[in-house]
Formats: sequence, structure tokens, C-alpha cells
Amino acid sequence: MRDVSTTTSLQEIYTARAVEVLEVDERVAAAWMKGSLVTGAAGRYSDVDMGLAVYDEHYESFFADRAKILATIGPVVGIGEASVGKRVTVVLFDEPIEFDLTIDRLSATEAYGSEIGWILFDKTGGKIKAVQAAAQAARQADPNRAREIVTAFWLRAPRMRRWVSKADLHRAGNELQVGRRWLVELMLIANQPDKTHTVQKDSFILLSPGQWQELKDVYVVHDFTARELARCMVRLTDAIRRWGQAACARQGSAYPFGLEKVSATAVVEFYEMVFGPLGGGNNGTQP
Repeated sequence: MRDVSTTTSLQEIYTARAVEVLEVDERVAAAWMKGSLVTGAAGRYSDVDMGLAVYDEHYESFFADRAKILATIGPVVGIGEASVGKRVTVVLFDEPIEFDLTIDRLSATEAYGSEIGWILFDKTGGKIKAVQAAAQAARQADPNRAREIVTAFWLRAPRMRRWVSKADLHRAGNELQVGRRWLVELMLIANQPDKTHTVQKDSFILLSPGQWQELKDVYVVHDFTARELARCMVRLTDAIRRWGQAACARQGSAYPFGLEKVSATAVVEFYEMVFGPLGGGNNGTQP
């Protein structure tokens, strides 16, 4: 499967198992990831959202067999229907991990094209990829919201710099967390601009004194313009990633969130859409 840096190992293991089971089922035409694991907003306890296109003539039999099929992926604790109706089957595995499996007929692909995220396999000769591309091309992002986020961060930057310079850990940490949530929102809009999202608030990682010095360097903005602010936001994403990796390494665990890498791309894309080219190497992702 595709490297999904925002997932935990358990989510990846069960996704890989699902692909192994579903890809050999002749009734299944294609499968893809969707939801928070695609947008990058997933956390340690997020469920796995997967979409399936089933050949029309086999849809009823596959739907009837879904409980038995899911049981081959792992021990099932419970299975039910989502609040949206029978289209989505919710299953809780024993370890525990939750799967939300959306099952649709292949003929209805165009109706759910906007939901297609990372394609796990496609037996249709590229039809799923073409539908996905058409849906993405038809999306209309919201430049006004992008401008609001960048401007709000810009106006908040002096306070961030002030608290950092005064070594006020609590206030500077709160400002940093606000900035991180805005980065999440930008990333969500960039991935699915046609939907309304609830921003997930991941826990804040405490920083060492050395990291606070680095934070000061990250947040010093000499020119409080939208361009300098956007570049500052990209630096922030890299700093949080490095701090998080170091903190997890000290505990002997892997850093489970790749959120900031995706967020940096969203910052650049939305800045350039609203204000014009950001500049810098790699389309502005390296300030």
C-alpha cells in the first residue's frame, strides 16, 4: 500500500490485510482510502475509511457476505450500519481498530468520485483514476477562507514572538497550538475543499529549553507580510515534525503523525492561489 505517514502501525496492518482479502475477490472492482487518513488529519485512534466499487452484477451477493469477508481480515467485535445508511458498514476489530467500509456499485462511480482518495487497487483499466481526476478538476476551493486563515495567523504572529521572547511557556505553547490547528484546516481544505470539516486537535508535545530557542528562531518574522507569514508557517510544520520525532525517539516509539508535511503543502498551495507565487525552492516549500 501507499506510505501513509499519518497512520499508526495498527491502521496500516489492517489496511494491508483488507487489501489482500479484497483484491482477490472477483466481485470487487477497486478499493481506495478516504477520510482522515487521506486528508492527513488522522490521529492515533482514528478509524480507517475505505471505499469499494463492486461490479453491479455481484453487488448484492458481496453486500450479503460482507460480515464473513470482514472476519477474514481480523477478529470482529461488532458490525453495524452507519448513521448515513446501509452504504457504510462500520466494523470494530478486536485489537481494537475501527473500519468504515463504503460499498457502492461500479456503475455509480461518478456519484462518489469526490470521495476517492488513495487508490489501493483498480481492476477497471483506469476508470476509477479517471473519475477521481474529473472530480478533483471540478472542485472549487475557497480562497476567502484561505485568506482568513493566513491573515489571522499573520495578526497573531507578534503575540507569538512576544511570548517566546519572554520565555512564557504556557502562552507561547497555546499560540503554537492555535497555529497548528489552522495548518490542519488549510490541509483539509486543500484535500477536500468541497466539504466542511471538524478540525481534530491532537495533543501538544512539550518542548525542551533548546527547542524553545528553535521556536523563537522559527517564529521571528522580520516583515509581517502575508508572504513572510506563509513562509513562517511552513517553517513551523518542519519544526513540529522534528520535535515530535525526537520526543518519540526518546520514548523508543515511532512518530505517528505526518500531518505537518501535508500541511506545509497546503500552506503553499493556498498562499499562491490567493496572493501569488510564494517563491523559494521546491515551489516554495523550503523557505
